[in-house]
Amino acid sequence: MQVTAIEQNSCEKKTFLEKFVEAYEEYVKAQQELFFVLYPERLNHQLNFFIPENLQSIYYFEQRCKPAMFKMLNSSVYEFDELEEHEKNQLVDACFHQFNFLNCLILTMRTYPLECYYSVNNFVLAYGHIFDSGIKEKIITYWVKDSEDKDECFKKFIDEMDEMIHLIKQFLEFSDYKIKLEDCCALMAITLCNKYSSLTSSIGELIWDRLREAILREWLQQLTKSIGSEKEASTVLVYLISALVNLENYCHTKKNMSNNQSLKMVGINKFTECKLSIILPSLIRILKAHNRIWGAFYELPESYVKKFSSFNHILTSADNILGYHEKFNPNPQPMKDPERQAFFISLSRLHCPIDHPHISKSITVCRLLVIGIFKALPLFQRLSRSDQEILINKQIKIVGILLKCFNAIRLKSTTLIGTDGLTSIDILSAQPKFRENKHLMHLAEKAYCKVVEPFLQMVPVIEEDEFSILMAILCASGYTSSHLSKHARILLQTESELYAKMLLNHCQIRFGDAEGASRFAKCMHLIECAHIFNRNNDLFNTYMEAFYQQRITKQIPEYLVKVV
Repeated sequence: MQVTAIEQNSCEKKTFLEKFVEAYEEYVKAQQELFFVLYPERLNHQLNFFIPENLQSIYYFEQRCKPAMFKMLNSSVYEFDELEEHEKNQLVDACFHQFNFLNCLILTMRTYPLECYYSVNNFVLAYGHIFDSGIKEKIITYWVKDSEDKDECFKKFIDEMDEMIHLIKQFLEFSDYKIKLEDCCALMAITLCNKYSSLTSSIGELIWDRLREAILREWLQQLTKSIGSEKEASTVLVYLISALVNLENYCHTKKNMSNNQSLKMVGINKFTECKLSIILPSLIRILKAHNRIWGAFYELPESYVKKFSSFNHILTSADNILGYHEKFNPNPQPMKDPERQAFFISLSRLHCPIDHPHISKSITVCRLLVIGIFKALPLFQRLSRSDQEILINKQIKIVGILLKCFNAIRLKSTTLIGTDGLTSIDILSAQPKFRENKHLMHLAEKAYCKVVEPFLQMVPVIEEDEFSILMAILCASGYTSSHLSKHARILLQTESELYAKMLLNHCQIRFGDAEGASRFAKCMHLIECAHIFNRNNDLFNTYMEAFYQQRITKQIPEYLVKVV
């Protein structure tokens, strides 16, 4: 049985990425040596880098660097070194443009180590060859001066350089996190694994799939250590993988080959597909049950709310609110005008909105439903009682926010809204003391309106099947809590990764490999947004408590108060 590079490296006390980075540094030295061989006049020049006279010189330089690229891969990737020569050639050709772009990205960062990447104007096209986007028209005009069809060539080069600059900025400017050498090397290694799918050996493909998964794990660990938060590290990783999809599309155009292999971000095996076909229908049923009850939450009898004596009671009880979904109106209607007017009149007379029974009941039912969702997930029953309690307390609000956003999208609303036609903003605005407080209304808009915008930007709109898997990922993502037992953290992380693979597989089946990977990244971005808007909601609630003494301890059952 073949030993993977990860296992090979562990014996040498070096991780895969550490060894890859070392090999890449040798590759840069080889580029430097070749550059001064081709341009000896630059050896003692004050500025080694220069704007090339034409693109042909860059293509020539890249091809001359190919042997050094082979050496880098042979010395750092055990699986690559074990391939036949014709397989190596085929694989390097498939990765060639991606590797050159990521190499240029690293060289750009090293050549122009700016405090703020947003001001980048100069980019490295190859070692020693730069491009100044501030004078791109002048440069390209010079490049095409001897061309027969200058206008067509000019437009072609302008488009190509604009796309490259846009891609570089995508990698450099996507967040406060500054992409590093190790990240680019990880992207190179993942690209190599992805492109191996063009080869025919099914046994070899399994080995490369294992390698890719090991690289992703190590990369996530490095990001977590660097950023200090696994949640934020996961967000960075997803974005960079998504940017890799855009790079693939760019390289597809550059190579001008209709049969160019599309990116396959993460290998999905038959096991994952099988698990998806079993689990997905169950997740969709859970979501549908939630949506039906939430649509007519006011129909929940008080006797059900009062049947539980404690939070532990609701966790240990076999009773699940989702099991009663068929008793709720499948087609709830918005409030009619007379009823709506009476509601707002009564609301305006109260100290705070949550004093109204309709609103306090919505809070109660929302919490009962999220608890019901957790109880319906198979993973929940494999946790200890204390871990169950910790997980729900950590995730209940953010899962509730995600569900409310999805229901708002189903109702084609740009703000959080119920099937009764009441929006959160309308409820708050009913009382002049709130409506006239501009700061409060600004906090409310961030908590109740902005939260829906990322969903509105999904084209096509997110479907039930995608969202049901996303909901499961978010439920399991509570493994980051340090209060959970080690068993719970491992179990939840494993489940979260499994659901993530299912979502990726589902997206790629529906949209294709490259577009599916991009769709997956957009779906995962919704989880990131949910965390942001959860913080906005906390700010709003803190303000209401501080300035208006609004608390919910008296309006909902005592056993749900601890679920914060």
